[in-house]
Amino acid sequence: MADHAEPIAAARVPTTRERLFRMAAQYSVGTLLAMTASIARVGVTARMLSDSENGVWLGLQLLLNYAGNLHLGSLYGMFRSVPMLRARGDDAAAEEEKRNAFAFVLIMIGVGALGILAIAPRLSRASSMHHVLLTVVLLAVNLLRAYWTSILKAESRFKELSVGLALGAGATVICLLLVARFRLDGLLVGMLLQAGVEVSYMAWVCRPPKPRIVPAVLKAQLRVGLMTLGTTLGVLALSSGDRAIMLRMLGAKATGTYYLGANILLLMPMLMLIPVGVLTPSFFERVGKGEDLLPLVDRPMRAMGPVQAWICASLAVALPSAVHVIWPHHAPGVPAAIAALFGTYPLVLSGLVTNVYYALDRQGIHVLILGLCATLGFALAAVGIHLTGGIVGAAAGQAAALGVYFVVTSWAAMRLVPSLATTHARATRQLLGRAIVPIAWAAVLLAGVWLGLGEAWRGGSIAYGLVAEAIVALGFAPFVPAILGAFRGRHASAA
Repeated sequence: MADHAEPIAAARVPTTRERLFRMAAQYSVGTLLAMTASIARVGVTARMLSDSENGVWLGLQLLLNYAGNLHLGSLYGMFRSVPMLRARGDDAAAEEEKRNAFAFVLIMIGVGALGILAIAPRLSRASSMHHVLLTVVLLAVNLLRAYWTSILKAESRFKELSVGLALGAGATVICLLLVARFRLDGLLVGMLLQAGVEVSYMAWVCRPPKPRIVPAVLKAQLRVGLMTLGTTLGVLALSSGDRAIMLRMLGAKATGTYYLGANILLLMPMLMLIPVGVLTPSFFERVGKGEDLLPLVDRPMRAMGPVQAWICASLAVALPSAVHVIWPHHAPGVPAAIAALFGTYPLVLSGLVTNVYYALDRQGIHVLILGLCATLGFALAAVGIHLTGGIVGAAAGQAAALGVYFVVTSWAAMRLVPSLATTHARATRQLLGRAIVPIAWAAVLLAGVWLGLGEAWRGGSIAYGLVAEAIVALGFAPFVPAILGAFRGRHASAA
């Protein structure tokens, strides 16, 4: 019998939307576990450490956050170049980018260690010398973790990245035990252990490249990366001005009462790590192919605006009860924490917009906006302290500056998207409307809870807290169809 070859069906190529959702699902597992671990660490630390220790730790956090940018943008340059080079089929050039970035990070780890040790006498006035030494080691591990994370994201290896984050989250259990036993010392050692576990796994799956500096490649990385570094430092200044002003004007102990609010500002933007982390390489790919960037901003904003506003409102009405039961000594900081919580809304949503500057290599405009708004944030925080005499004024001033930043940066980004050359005003109004309406409604619901449930809710009553949660949930029910429609792509063309 003659053989009859069966026609072989061509393998179905996943659509962009399907590919993005798959990567988001892979990345979300580890990210959510990491967020859970961070929340648990903050909760235990807030309960175990004194206000003075919390204030010292907030200061060390600021040092680590700023020093974590000692790569001077080389990682950002590499992160931008690798997916674009791979899309063009130039794998050898992509590997060269990775080797250069690795070598430069190793050099800057040494520079950072020497710099912190040089200012150690000044730092030791507020914290012990061994705290400074642990901070040096933690900085080195954090820079290595930033390198491996950039590699995995650039290559869209979100499954491996998720596993690394999950392993680090598991190590948090040991961190919590160390905090309970050794307080601030245990916190530093535990965070070093967690970061070390993540770095070890990432280095194992990626294999460290042979470090090598090629001046031309490094120069190109820094050219792109320095602007992104300016962006990162601008965001850091914009989101940490309240703590810096509090430490300067009120001291470590008073700043320690803001520990919950400060960590809300740190943790809430992690909600955007999943969509932004997955979307960023796609921005670069679209630029490389000459495709429209607007769908990567518009559709996520449709869904994330109402979702993030509901999260802010839900957490805000839960804070009094949670603090009353778990962290009673932090009760004076609840109003400031609520102000910080609403300040995270524009900060979180801005992550969907700022990829436009990054992908189009127009970051100079964004850095200018950040610098001006960060300066405004410092000024408003200081004015707020003068007006209120405490931390709530600084938190409210910071939140106001973050709102201004979102409006200005969205307006400027829409002007840069090529397809909006003649319709940027309408597109900006539409984008801002999708962001402002949900958070305005969240503020209305919170005001209703504040006035309607009164002192019983503000005093931490669990029963009244549950009533407040029900009010918020019912209040956001009308937004559900729009959220589902955005995820299904009913109101936008396929990406």
